[in-house]
Amino acid sequence: MPWASDYQMVYEHLHRYHFASRLCEGKRVLDLASGEGYGSAILGRSAAHVTGIDIDPASVQHARLHHGTDSIDFLEGSMLDPTAVGERTFDVVVCFEALEHVDDHAALLEVVAGALHQGGIFIASTPDRTIYSDGYHNPFHIHELDRAEFQALLSERFANVALYGQTVVTGSVMQAMQDVQRPRADLIAVASEDQQWPRRHDIPFPYLVAVASNEDIAELPDVSTLVDTDLLLAAPAPEAVRLLHDQEAKVERLEVQVEHLEDTVRSLATRGEELRMTLAAREQQLRRITTSKAWHALLMFRRGVQAARRLGS
Repeated sequence: MPWASDYQMVYEHLHRYHFASRLCEGKRVLDLASGEGYGSAILGRSAAHVTGIDIDPASVQHARLHHGTDSIDFLEGSMLDPTAVGERTFDVVVCFEALEHVDDHAALLEVVAGALHQGGIFIASTPDRTIYSDGYHNPFHIHELDRAEFQALLSERFANVALYGQTVVTGSVMQAMQDVQRPRADLIAVASEDQQWPRRHDIPFPYLVAVASNEDIAELPDVSTLVDTDLLLAAPAPEAVRLLHDQEAKVERLEVQVEHLEDTVRSLATRGEELRMTLAAREQQLRRITTSKAWHALLMFRRGVQAARRLGS
């Protein structure tokens, strides 16, 4: 959701919807797994009509309350159910970050094909398993795809597939201020290596975004950039800064406590060594006493006293 504290995830989702909105101008749009509904609302700013569908009743009710209009409606149902949207057909079907949550991808594509009219556009996104799941497991993902599998899945249904890689970045944007002939994009990636910041020639894209259709797709950009003018990701929010300072203060207090505990442990260890030496000395003294002639004489005397008492009684 746009107000979530995970800005990286916010950027990922907002970028996809705003990217798709350019292909939805004046069209009838179906948003599969529409969730809270903010994405359908973004598409609705340019589309003629948007229908969002989600399997969660509470999400649908929330979406209707906060984002429902005469041109944006929400239905409760499964995106795998071909009857969920009735007999309606659409110019564009959008499905962002939902493919990996179901196992039957063929059934999903069947629903998409049935909802699109001839020449319609399907816009979808999904994590690239080889990058997204490298050392990480998302427990909500049932069936992830890699790039080749995603491409093959869409190519079975659509004659034209344009594939993009997506990742969140922090950096700078330069754009021509006049109309001149030049290459359409110049993507520069750098990485911090010993404070030298050399240019990288490979960029890992954990997400895949595809635009697919059986007709020629309208001109697409080589690169799409989402610009956050408030720099939320680059500049932590005041609350995050406060929490960070609180955590640093807690760490300092814990370090002082650890030092005190270490001093106490050392003191106890010293005292324990002293007690051990004292005990050893006492044990040695006891052994000397119990093995002396005086000790044996005392034992014989005690036995004699006990015998005399028995005789006296």
